[in-house]
Amino acid sequence: MPADTPFPAIAARQAAVMTVASAAASLVLLWIGVTGLTTAYLDGGAALARTRDAMLDAMNDRMRGAEALGARVAHEIRNPLTAIKGLVQLLARGAHEERDQRRLEVVLAEVGRVEETLAAYLSFARPLAELCPGPVQLATLLQELALLLEARAGALGLQVLLRVEEVEIVGDRRRLQEALLNLASNALEATPPGGTLTLTLGPVGGGARIEVIDDGQGMTAEQLARLGTPFVTGRPGGTGLGVTLARAVVLQHGGRMNHRSAPGQGTRVTLTLPGEPGGALPDGEDPDRR
Repeated sequence: MPADTPFPAIAARQAAVMTVASAAASLVLLWIGVTGLTTAYLDGGAALARTRDAMLDAMNDRMRGAEALGARVAHEIRNPLTAIKGLVQLLARGAHEERDQRRLEVVLAEVGRVEETLAAYLSFARPLAELCPGPVQLATLLQELALLLEARAGALGLQVLLRVEEVEIVGDRRRLQEALLNLASNALEATPPGGTLTLTLGPVGGGARIEVIDDGQGMTAEQLARLGTPFVTGRPGGTGLGVTLARAVVLQHGGRMNHRSAPGQGTRVTLTLPGEPGGALPDGEDPDRR
């Protein structure tokens, strides 16, 4: 050791070396720890993803089984219900007492309600594979819908307005008609006498935009949040399946459905449909917001 090297300088140098070595060792240990944690995190995430996918698959299988069972039960109920309805109609025609006549009419009305519920459920339960796509002239479809609604609207003291352009898409005409009829019927029931139901149609991108607009009582934010939930409805005797069915049909076509409403300001239902089932929708279209 050089005679002129002071002991404190040597100690300081050794301390610096030890500090650097300690820091390096800490960094190595930190790198090992982070790498281990990252690997464990990724492995855990992959395991969670596999578990989640397995649970979703199992849930989907149970849902499909429940839907198939529900559809089968509905079909089985329909047959005896039709027989009951026929027998009650025969009894009603032969009833001589006015009280008996009224009672049988009530029975027929209740049977009709059950039939309506079953029909709505079976329409909702149909799988996507049952779509029968073909060319659909939407203007013609809406004109026919307006004719169907005019008599009912007139009895309620309402007016039906039609504003359409010629638009053709590929879709299942019968299913689309069912969906629009359900939405329009809901609009009529929500509108007081003197009100208006407006049906509009126009092209958007390669598809179409349809609107069902009423100036009825409107809905609160809470009602909008629950809209489309089966068997949740604000209409006496309603099933809540109309909106559910309409949304299912629109989604099966690859489209979107949006409700805008406020108390006292009516309701506007917007359907955006692609040019063909599963086709692309125009950029910037609003997602389904109930």
